[in-house]
Amino acid sequence: MNGLLEILTTKLWMISPDFVHASRSVIEHNLNTHSPISFKEKKHPFVAVQHTQGAVPDILEYQVTDDGKVKYSWKLGSMETPFVNVLPVQGPITRNGGACSYGSAELRDWLVRAANDKMCRGHIFYIDTPGGSAWAKNDFQQAIEYAHSLNQPVLAFIDGMCASAGMYLASLCDEVYFMHQKNRIGCIGVMAAFYTEKDGEMNKYTNETYHEIYDPESFDKNRCIRDIANEGNDKLLVKELSDLGVEFRSDVLAAFPAATDDHIHGKIFNAEDVAGVLCDAQASFGDTILRAFALYDGAARITRTKQAPGKTKSNATDGGASQETSNSQTKSKMKEYTHIASACGVQELVVNEEGAHFVPAMLDQMETSLADSAAARQKAENRVAELEQQVADNAADRQNAIANREQELNAAHEQALSELRNEHAQAIQAEQEARQTAEQQLHDVQEQLATAQQAIADRDAQITALTHTAAETTDESPSTNGRGVNLTKEGGMPAYNDNLSPMENKRILDEYKAKLHK
Repeated sequence: MNGLLEILTTKLWMISPDFVHASRSVIEHNLNTHSPISFKEKKHPFVAVQHTQGAVPDILEYQVTDDGKVKYSWKLGSMETPFVNVLPVQGPITRNGGACSYGSAELRDWLVRAANDKMCRGHIFYIDTPGGSAWAKNDFQQAIEYAHSLNQPVLAFIDGMCASAGMYLASLCDEVYFMHQKNRIGCIGVMAAFYTEKDGEMNKYTNETYHEIYDPESFDKNRCIRDIANEGNDKLLVKELSDLGVEFRSDVLAAFPAATDDHIHGKIFNAEDVAGVLCDAQASFGDTILRAFALYDGAARITRTKQAPGKTKSNATDGGASQETSNSQTKSKMKEYTHIASACGVQELVVNEEGAHFVPAMLDQMETSLADSAAARQKAENRVAELEQQVADNAADRQNAIANREQELNAAHEQALSELRNEHAQAIQAEQEARQTAEQQLHDVQEQLATAQQAIADRDAQITALTHTAAETTDESPSTNGRGVNLTKEGGMPAYNDNLSPMENKRILDEYKAKLHK
């Protein structure tokens, strides 16, 4: 009943919204039907004892007798062997506890009682929670600081989910380990979830009217709730959520210097994706218990250095500029070891001035990675040798191909030159023969021209002679009727006879010419 009361009266939560949405119908059913929410049993804190140093610890929980009574196999204050105190944080975190697990106040008191036992060597929070009440962080912080005052380490072991308020609890612990790579981690942020009823509003189930009446001087009482219920004004509540969120993110960044802005605004991650960032490494529950013993005995040292809370809070109030600078410097150092982190199967290593933090699982992963890298390197070297041989063979083939091609081109060149020489000689010979022929033809033409010119000169002489020979004069008109000498006489060119055919006239003229040449 205390748990339900706390759910109804708490307005600020660090919890996974998925859980709120899923559980809302159950809470509403409980309210409407007045039915109690109850389970048969919840996980009780237990111890892990170590009879000899380095030995596997024995888990001492409790036994249920035949009559149904619980009989514990250990008792704080009378332990005779060293032990590690294990506190289960399962289900939603409330301060007063409830159906699923003990409240933060109960776990605080239990841790203090265990820490006061002289055989107590440390504490482990066994976490599987979606988060819960924002106020619970104060109980956990008070208990963890008390354990630290007794030099007792406090570890977190995640087996399932570590969200929101669970993440705040983990950030308070010295080291954080997870069981499975797919465990869910993160969801850092603050939300408000509550019911309101306006003053003067009637309940539709009971027909009762709800009233809120305040002393006139109590104007700030429930102010943020009244503003939302009556006016829909959430400014005061958002301011309260904002301040708490700044503190939450600042404390997480102080605890996990490798975290970036992407990790602190509500995202939830698989554990394998934030190993070395929001948690340290993967380990079994038994290894985590042994780690607590080793830290107490001095056989191991906490390697993840946290920033001073006071410094972190001042950073939060000034906008986180100094925190971001420090975080950036830390991350720049981390980048020097990104390959080692990858070989270890984590995103980043936890590194400080004292060195890096490794767990057996990380070393096994590194050994496997180095072996794989060596095999891959040998395979690459073999491949390089094969490629170098191929390059050498290709170079030889190319050289031979170039030589053969050069020989072919030289032969073709010589053949082409020979053919060009023959064609040139033939062309010269043909030109000479043509020139000789042309010269002979020119000579013949010149002779013919000379003959023709002589013939023309002779004819001109005859014409001149004939033209200047006077015709015989008589009293009568000449038979030529004044046309000159008688052309029919011996020695004169025959005149064209119109009574004869052209062929006959040509024959007569040719005969005349023939006589002239005799």
